[in-house]
Amino acid sequence: MNGGDNSVTGGIILSITLVTANWITGKITFSSKKAERLIEGIPQILVHDGKVYEQALSDAQLTRHELMAAIRSEGYTDLNEIRAVILENDGSISVIPKRPQNS
Repeated sequence: MNGGDNSVTGGIILSITLVTANWITGKITFSSKKAERLIEGIPQILVHDGKVYEQALSDAQLTRHELMAAIRSEGYTDLNEIRAVILENDGSISVIPKRPQNS
């Protein structure tokens, strides 16, 4: 990113450029919902009422094994226990059960 310039001045210029670009992107996404969806994306439903949406898995480049691993990590083994599985904007996977687990 610095084009081979390893000087302190080059580092400061690069840092200021990155911080400014991040600030501008934050302002744009805050002021425009359309820009926010374009830049940050929207959550994707991967499973609903036990039905796996294969196209959504494909779009997210997730395998069924990765999906099931995420579900198991939340303590569930059967898709019929699941109301929804959502791939969040940050890459995390939320598992919403049909009814709460007994503690």
